[in-house]
Amino acid sequence: MNQSIYCNPELYIDGKPIEFCSSASIKSSGSGQLETFDANINEPSFENKNLFNKKIEFFLNYGSKDGVPLFRGFITSFKASESSISI
Repeated sequence: MNQSIYCNPELYIDGKPIEFCSSASIKSSGSGQLETFDANINEPSFENKNLFNKKIEFFLNYGSKDGVPLFRGFITSFKASESSISI
């Protein structure tokens, strides 16, 4: 992820920090619909793990460390390839 002085995003899966997240996005369609979170992870330790229904948290940390995540939910689908995992 692009890191600057003011923004230091953090991604956690099942309480464990993910250090190699290349991109993340949150989509909100409004009108009472659920938000969705998409991320690409280049973390070798997740290569053979089942991530289905694992807890996921995304902190934006814009300006300072956040106490509440910008997104909190559960993984409902993921796709693994040779070099990355898409959630």
